[in-house]
Amino acid sequence: MVRGPGIPVEEVTKLLREGHPNVVDVIRDGTVRAVINTLEGGRTSIIRDGFHIRRAATEMGMPCFTSIDTAGAAKHLAENWNVPVRIHPAGAGALEGGDLLTTWASRFNSDMPLTKVIPLEESERFDLGGVVITVLHLPGHTSDSVGYWIADRGVLIAGDLLPKPGHPSRWDLPTGCLPDLHSSIEAVLELNLESIVCGHGEWLHGEEQVRTELERHRDFLAGCMEEKGVRPADWPRPHPTCSWLTPKPDWPQ
Repeated sequence: MVRGPGIPVEEVTKLLREGHPNVVDVIRDGTVRAVINTLEGGRTSIIRDGFHIRRAATEMGMPCFTSIDTAGAAKHLAENWNVPVRIHPAGAGALEGGDLLTTWASRFNSDMPLTKVIPLEESERFDLGGVVITVLHLPGHTSDSVGYWIADRGVLIAGDLLPKPGHPSRWDLPTGCLPDLHSSIEAVLELNLESIVCGHGEWLHGEEQVRTELERHRDFLAGCMEEKGVRPADWPRPHPTCSWLTPKPDWPQ
């Protein structure tokens, strides 16, 4: 995922029981400057390792980019390791007010304690060891959705604006908005990107592939706006916690 857009990569083992150096080692010794959390399902050992990786990043005061459906732990982490919680201003009220709906805490049978945050600023920059990423507000999937733009490499970490290649994002979840989603896609088209890292790990590489995928999403969303926000009737209904729609038939790749 990272090597694809042209970013140099040095591999270490993620699974902590498989030796050293592993991900936690390079976090604690200062080799890396930030952690980007990508979802990977299922096995208990992977879930347990993910917990230790995120904990190590927090203890080191290191930026850890993750999802709002893990926000219920934000207050505990911030207080125990004296680190700030960052989120777009549109989502700040949900954390500071303990909103069970928009954080999805209710869907995951979790509590949502009141959490103090420092809002992200539009075009705020983070220097991650020589790679500068810029915060872009890309609402639509939710009102607080953001992407991270690496301008000098033409790369966008898109989040749920583009959850998976060939799968448009949903706009019918709390704070979602179809016209905003369409506008965000149009804004990303103007960046003339070389690569996009999608929300669930896959990536699009090459200007032609990126533009083709973005234009397909844009045109689909425009059609849905003409249909008053209704998805195609023959597309399967997504699981309540799934962030994307599944075309029928599949979109060409």
